[in-house]
Amino acid sequence: MQMTDISLKRLNKVGRHTDDQTKGLHLWVKPTRQMYWIFRYTLNGKREGISLGAYPEIGLRQARQRALEARLKVNQLVSPMKVKKAFQSTEKMAKCPKFSEFALDYIETDLLPSCRTKVMEQSPLISENSGYETIQIYR
Repeated sequence: MQMTDISLKRLNKVGRHTDDQTKGLHLWVKPTRQMYWIFRYTLNGKREGISLGAYPEIGLRQARQRALEARLKVNQLVSPMKVKKAFQSTEKMAKCPKFSEFALDYIETDLLPSCRTKVMEQSPLISENSGYETIQIYR
């Protein structure tokens, strides 16, 4: 299908629509009329796909650009899906507090004032320079 901005706005047929200009780029139209950009590729004999975003938030030009970037990764034998998941996991880890931050926050907000001073005096592990900086706690 020859995709243009005008043809996409008029599109109402449910299913997968392939872009003729960009190899592997598809627009999936759901029965609820929601539209999603998908890039489908084959890597090491296995068929995979990656979501590029929802239409109209991601326009045709931007979807084609993202598909070309993903195609370059496939040509280098790198899975775009694995790259995306690795990026998302590093973002998640960056948002998690370090153990010392979590412990200090807990002591300051959740402990009773009478226990707070006692814990701070008796616990040498809870400090800014403790050896537990790499422990991550998920909330």
